[in-house]
Amino acid sequence: ARCENFADSYRQPPISSSQT
Repeated sequence: ARCENFADSYRQPPISSSQT
């Protein structure tokens, strides 16, 4: 979870963590 992806981290499973 980084920058914009942090939102996906707490709202839903860290799926964006792979596409940082």
